[in-house]
Amino acid sequence: MATANAGDLILRTNVGGNLTRLVRLDASGRWHALHVDPRNESDLDGVVLDPPTEQPLIARYRSTIAANYGLTAEVRRHVDAINRRFPQRNLRLQVGRGERAQWLVHERSGSLRGERLHLYDPRTGGLREILGDASFVRDGKRVARPLETAMARKIAFSYRASDGMRLHGFMSVPLGIDAAKAPLVAVVHGGPFNLDRPQFSNDVQFLANRGYVVFQPNFRGSNGHGRDYMLAAQGDFGNGRVQQDIVEGVRYLLARGIGDAQRVGIVGTSFGGYSTLLGVTFQPELFKVGIAAVPPADFGWTLREYLGAGQQMAPGIPMATSMRHLSLDPADKRLTARLTAQSPIANADRLQRPLLILAGGEDERVPIRGVTQYAAKLKSLGKDISLFVDADAGHSVDDTRTREAYYHLMETLLHRHLGGAAPQPPDGELRSHIRRNLRLAGRDLQHLRQAGRR
Repeated sequence: MATANAGDLILRTNVGGNLTRLVRLDASGRWHALHVDPRNESDLDGVVLDPPTEQPLIARYRSTIAANYGLTAEVRRHVDAINRRFPQRNLRLQVGRGERAQWLVHERSGSLRGERLHLYDPRTGGLREILGDASFVRDGKRVARPLETAMARKIAFSYRASDGMRLHGFMSVPLGIDAAKAPLVAVVHGGPFNLDRPQFSNDVQFLANRGYVVFQPNFRGSNGHGRDYMLAAQGDFGNGRVQQDIVEGVRYLLARGIGDAQRVGIVGTSFGGYSTLLGVTFQPELFKVGIAAVPPADFGWTLREYLGAGQQMAPGIPMATSMRHLSLDPADKRLTARLTAQSPIANADRLQRPLLILAGGEDERVPIRGVTQYAAKLKSLGKDISLFVDADAGHSVDDTRTREAYYHLMETLLHRHLGGAAPQPPDGELRSHIRRNLRLAGRDLQHLRQAGRR
């Protein structure tokens, strides 16, 4: 928010419209649109303000594509010049203060780990790289940057759902492969009110490096594409419309010769993990294996847990209140009953595919008791279930050993069922960490549970 002349306010809002846009609210209470996505597809992601006056100079969008637009003729000239130097890149611009100030250009892309930094001189139009490919900072340490030429390119595309709604997603294709013969993995984002963006993803590049085509669906309910898109799910987050969006996105790619229909897997975290459980339960003809991190096994039960809880989606707003406004009212007994009836745990007997679950013992969003109950039920039914529990982890798993173990287990399962690259044998420390925390080992992971035992 910024203040304009005569007490007017400059705001980011979707009040009175679908897409979040830049508006001016005048003293009489009238709205005046200053900028909205010219493609009529994306919410406004950010605004660059003039440091001395705090007036808006640049509007930034970042959903299917990343784009910056100058809001005055002079600024537009500079933004266009920068865009020409970095076509199809994910840029974030910072404007300096003073007549001789330079601009800081943050360059990112789906194939660039971290970012490159450049200085742009608006007086001369010159650009100078100040942090390039040699290294980047991770966890406070400077490490070598992977070569961008070795990374998979991230491609935005759209498809039509069976009810006619236009949906968005990304695919990443490994270098030097025949995409029609490669295994395909759907990587479903969490939230569900979140989205995948045109930026680098460790998980995507990890999978592409092992030979998998990766599909990231921004199903209805995802944000960043306007209020109507986000609310279009209407609470149908069981084995219903949202899951159908994901399945239809996979089938859209397969029908166009992208991916081997006999070698398709599904992976996800949080809500994406829940979608993974749904996929291997209700769509086993499509998904041959599932890997789920911190997933609720009963979304209806998880919603009910938010009633009276202290969790917040936004500062000062209880989780239950946010969910109610997003068509997922935890107090709606018919809604939660329907989600429970369609839940993976209520349909555990239908599971036919191998499944790996990662859970956190201190998970504040998805209580561990729900995950262990589901895993125990699957085990009692003789299903091929593996469960890795980090007793100290919350909903976000930060322990580097656990993350390495999860990737190794993921590699192993995907290799055995989809045929991607085989993992390297784990070293002694990793093997020990897996053995301690792999509470249930399915058929493909028994050797890791038993490793080192005599």
